[in-house]
Amino acid sequence: MAKAKASKAAAEPASQVAAVPWAKQSLGERASYIFAQYLGLVFALAGPLVLYLFYGQGYMSDTAVSLTCFALILIGLFFHETRPFNVST
Repeated sequence: MAKAKASKAAAEPASQVAAVPWAKQSLGERASYIFAQYLGLVFALAGPLVLYLFYGQGYMSDTAVSLTCFALILIGLFFHETRPFNVST
C-alpha cells in the first residue's frame, strides 16, 4: 500500500504537487514578489548609471566610484535572486 502511494506521488509532475496559482495568492504574497523583483532591477540599473555619471568627475576617486557601483549591482542581484518563489500555472 505504501509503495503504491509512493509510486503515485513520484508519477505526478513536480509543478502540480504544491503549486499555488498566481490568482489564488494573497495580495501580500504578490506584492512581495513584485517588490523584490523590481527593487533588484532598480539597483542593478543604478550601478552602471552612477558609474557613467560620476566616473572621472572628481567627486570621489575613480576606484571608490567603481566599487560603489559594483556594490549596487551586487545588491540588485541579491534582491532579484532571493525573491519569493512564484509558481504560475
